[in-house]
Amino acid sequence: MRKKLVFLFMGLAMVMLLASHVFAEVKEFKDITVDVPAGWTAVEQDGIVAITADDKSGAISISSGLNEGKSVEEVAAAYSKELNGSAPVADSGMFSFTFTAEGAEVQSTAVVAGEEDKFALIVMTGENPQIGEILGSVQDK
Repeated sequence: MRKKLVFLFMGLAMVMLLASHVFAEVKEFKDITVDVPAGWTAVEQDGIVAITADDKSGAISISSGLNEGKSVEEVAAAYSKELNGSAPVADSGMFSFTFTAEGAEVQSTAVVAGEEDKFALIVMTGENPQIGEILGSVQDK
């Protein structure tokens, strides 16, 4: 009987441990909502949503603004120049480029997307496999 209880508690502990990695908290910000999994932190400051893995294995920042009469390609080129990035590459109406932040050794990928008068800039850093899942959960308000 005692062995059964030990195995039961071990089994429950494993389920709880695994569940903590599966469930995400929906966080609401000024312009978006995003699912933030356990082990990640999300904050908004000055209109930029920063989502960071607690173990520093990945980070995402999401910002948006008005195009001010510029095309998405022009906005991407301006950000790429400002960040000393690579030339923006077009893909399905979006433009991406890579850059390495000053003083950092890790390369980041930036994606600029837009519509009519508004654009979004998404920057991804690191190799954490949850980055894609998090980005897939982002919803405009």
